[in-house]
Amino acid sequence: MEITVKVLQDASQAAEQMIEAFGKLGTLLVNAMTNGVSGVEWVEQSSVLNKLNKLSVTLTFLTVRQKVFFVPSVKTYLSNPIQENWDEVKTNISTTVNICTEILNTLQATRHEIATENFFEDLVALMMERDKTLHELLKMPRPSTPSEMEALGDHIERYSALLDSLDKANDSLKTFLEQHGINTSH
Repeated sequence: MEITVKVLQDASQAAEQMIEAFGKLGTLLVNAMTNGVSGVEWVEQSSVLNKLNKLSVTLTFLTVRQKVFFVPSVKTYLSNPIQENWDEVKTNISTTVNICTEILNTLQATRHEIATENFFEDLVALMMERDKTLHELLKMPRPSTPSEMEALGDHIERYSALLDSLDKANDSLKTFLEQHGINTSH
């Protein structure tokens, strides 16, 4: 199996696992809304709410940017696999690495308050795995064989599903924050 195909398959698997982790975050937030603040006492702390709001802002930026720039750049490359289009994909991957680093930093800043929640360990591990996978994608040679192009197409479909899942989890997070007096109009 070509290394490029393996990297793309690993990236797709990481994306699918992140869907599950962010789904757990969304479930936690919905349960907290249903059960009231006492269900998750850590939300009473204003600093945690503000950190979660920062996470929400970053997730919004990530999903919008990926839908507007990254996904279309990969589709452009798939339809016209030239070096210039691949360079654009790699530029978008670099930007994604920076955004994921910001998400990891926000999770790190909230670790004392939310580390005991069921989703936290999985989410951090998956974000780190995603970060590692993105770095591997940056180092990978330009896909060119039919199997590499097919793997890239499969990856972008799974990645689009991840973005939709992130939007749903982020909507739950925004609703949760608004119910606790945080303005989320970002």
